[in-house]
Amino acid sequence: MVDWGGTALVSLRPAEVRSRILLSEHDAYLFGGLLREMIDPFGRSDEAVAAAIHAAVAEDIVAGLSDGLGTHVGAQARTLSGGQRQRLQLARALLAEREILILLEPASAVDSYTEALIAQRVKVARTGRTTVVVSSSPAFLSAADEVAFMDNGRVTALGTHHELLAANPRYRAVIEREPSASTSDSTTDGVEHASG
Repeated sequence: MVDWGGTALVSLRPAEVRSRILLSEHDAYLFGGLLREMIDPFGRSDEAVAAAIHAAVAEDIVAGLSDGLGTHVGAQARTLSGGQRQRLQLARALLAEREILILLEPASAVDSYTEALIAQRVKVARTGRTTVVVSSSPAFLSAADEVAFMDNGRVTALGTHHELLAANPRYRAVIEREPSASTSDSTTDGVEHASG
């Protein structure tokens, strides 16, 4: 049973849960319109928007568009690459400013350098709040305060990324993507609790 401060989550009103917890999937839908409105439907300040864009390593996307944040983007932002869309979705998730943010493979469509930069910047941006990252990315797992390793749908080990690499052969095999470990029901969850 999952609870929130001693209250069962299922007993809370859905609106209250949504106001506190956000699940951001790597392929979330992007509605068409101005880029600013696409990533900031919350009406945040210019400074907050700039900070979220920075944390998502998306400055180059905005700079490369003819009208920056004022550029009209079509539905699903199909004129942008998968990695660009993913970073804009991440910026939008950060701007929601939820107490708990759950990110599913937030940087799977970017190169390893950008992924590592995103992992570090998200950790800084989310300081003081809980961020759960579901990923097998070494960059995100290294940035996590605690990693919960799931094997066949169950948590089988807890620790830092480096502790699990040293002590858990199964974890190491999944992270290194060894063929013997790459089964369809094996996943690794990086659980990051930002310190405040």
